[in-house]
Amino acid sequence: MTHRPHQLIALGGSFDHFHAGHQKFLKFAASLSEKIIIGITSDSFIKKKTHAQSLEKLKIRIRNVRNFCESHKIKYEIVILNDIYGTTLENKDLEALVVTAETLTGAEKINQARKLMHEPELKVYVCDLLVDDAQQELHSANIRSGKVSREGKNYERVLKQSIKISEAQKIFLRKPLGKLVEQPKIDSLVTVVGDTALEKFMENNWRFNLGIFDHKRQRQVVTSKIIDQIKTELTATNPAGSITQDLVAKLQLALAKKIKYLFVEGEEDLATVALILLLPLNSFIYYGQPGRGMVEVKVDERMKDKVYDALSH
Repeated sequence: MTHRPHQLIALGGSFDHFHAGHQKFLKFAASLSEKIIIGITSDSFIKKKTHAQSLEKLKIRIRNVRNFCESHKIKYEIVILNDIYGTTLENKDLEALVVTAETLTGAEKINQARKLMHEPELKVYVCDLLVDDAQQELHSANIRSGKVSREGKNYERVLKQSIKISEAQKIFLRKPLGKLVEQPKIDSLVTVVGDTALEKFMENNWRFNLGIFDHKRQRQVVTSKIIDQIKTELTATNPAGSITQDLVAKLQLALAKKIKYLFVEGEEDLATVALILLLPLNSFIYYGQPGRGMVEVKVDERMKDKVYDALSH
């Protein structure tokens, strides 16, 4: 039987988009104590996080933690955090805290408060952060931003070199990547790819964050009174059937600098594919499907994995 040095320890976090780093954190804590108290931040306490529109609700975060603990036979208790302290100041049975290097200051504040209350300080254990496959620390914020999967798969890695689309990839990409719609959702980050879709957005005064065009329709140069009035803010070079480093870099720049229009010298179609891997979760991409209409792509974890896998083979 494994001997654990403590009977009761505590840890805390948001546990948003429950990922491999959370699993490591909980397993580390469970290896130190017979029982762990898990503080999970309330919806009001978590709302200041980056990409807050993609934060999971408290009930989902609790469910994910509970399912993991029960499947791994971890004895636990969940408390809701409205501040960094939770029950750490009044719980007489608590022996230690588990933190990461990033939350160590919180443990120090807890012990300072306990000292003022003439309570014994708690032993502090630091769990190393897990890194993704690009050797970046795995955070829920990076998952919400669309950079990485819950398992640590860095989506941008596949775009680190120019891609020439293979025949198998062409077959995959010929199918609509989303559903056909008449009108867009405009309450999120919206990108529009292609002259036909962009013209429709501009005609209807639909809001969008980034419009990408190449002055072509079905690879034929065309004129458009609406599109021709656009003042080009940024230009990328991207030959047909490819995703170049220049296109990826210009998409990243446009998103970071909130540039409204990107003109592509060559062909812009595959910007949709790159954007799926670059955009935050719950963003939307709209593009025209010849002979069918406007396609709406919701950028979610499933879609990112699907495109990443397709480009990786």
